[in-house]
Amino acid sequence: MTTEVYEHILAEANRQIAAYHKVATDYGTNNTDPHQTYAMGQEDGAHAILFIIKQAMKKAAGMHTND
Repeated sequence: MTTEVYEHILAEANRQIAAYHKVATDYGTNNTDPHQTYAMGQEDGAHAILFIIKQAMKKAAGMHTND
């Protein structure tokens, strides 16, 4: 995987996280709307997937890289 592909994946993941975050925060602070709680769960899942991707890319690149 090239650096450009990796950067594209990160950019898309961050865009999707931002979209979920916007939906989650647009509903206010009561956390009772199903759309809000769904978006919050999707945002958490996207963060987890992004973390896994970053860890896999670090392992593939070797120990000399950092985040």
